[in-house]
Amino acid sequence: MPRRFLASVIGSLALLAVPILSGCGGSSSPAQAFDPKNASQVTHAALIAPSDLPGTWTAARNDQFTDTSNASAIAASAACKASDAAFTKATNARSVGRASRAEVFLSGTPPAASTAAPGSPAATPSGPAASASAVTGTASAAASATPGAAAETVAPTIEETVEVYQDESVPAVALPLLRQALASDDVQQCRADTVKAQYLANFPDVAVVATAFAPSNQSVAATPDGFASAFALAITSGQGELRLNFQTYGWRSGNAIVTLSFFGPPDQLTGALVNAAVQKAQSKLAAAK
Repeated sequence: MPRRFLASVIGSLALLAVPILSGCGGSSSPAQAFDPKNASQVTHAALIAPSDLPGTWTAARNDQFTDTSNASAIAASAACKASDAAFTKATNARSVGRASRAEVFLSGTPPAASTAAPGSPAATPSGPAASASAVTGTASAAASATPGAAAETVAPTIEETVEVYQDESVPAVALPLLRQALASDDVQQCRADTVKAQYLANFPDVAVVATAFAPSNQSVAATPDGFASAFALAITSGQGELRLNFQTYGWRSGNAIVTLSFFGPPDQLTGALVNAAVQKAQSKLAAAK
């Protein structure tokens, strides 16, 4: 895959906004009420840190929030219009009665570049990756430039947002709206439509296909106050294919909502990593006071 195409796709995915919730709290974790007066302390204490995860991670940013639609960055398709409307509704529902919120964006070390001989399986790689926010996004990938060239790599990312509200009324309304928005096929189709629309002129042979797959963590979606969604985006042009995975998890505990999003190459965003992040987010929220 030409370097220009790969760089363009990665740049565009960073602009695509899609809210993502963190899967914390299972059936064994009872709802917990948090004191709004200590909301700032709670939200920041509940954030996962680079040292909480396997591998090498750095905190690229903190407390940078996106509350407005990024409609200019998405395609003018029916799926994008429906997705944008659903996310705007969910975002508006989350904006009232909030006592505090905190956010962290973690960037992992990209996989080491490797050299593949022409015609070898590694020369035409495939595999999944991910993204997230309230019309926010994160993306990553691993793909080769052209057969025989060094493989291009991109760092995986994880974003977590923790919100505490004055009472449970807002989370009780907002979480179902977020679940509805993220569960819709419009989310993944919009992402596919946007990538194709942005690069069709320069790459007329580009094809983009979105496919849902089972989220790595199943416990969150099994509870009334949690859900999970995941899909892969396969982008092909010329001699290569770029695959991206998007996993989202949503959960609330009493008057708190935690959002967690994963993006990166499939060999970097393993099930073990996702489950470790979810479990750490669960335990840190439970311990926050």
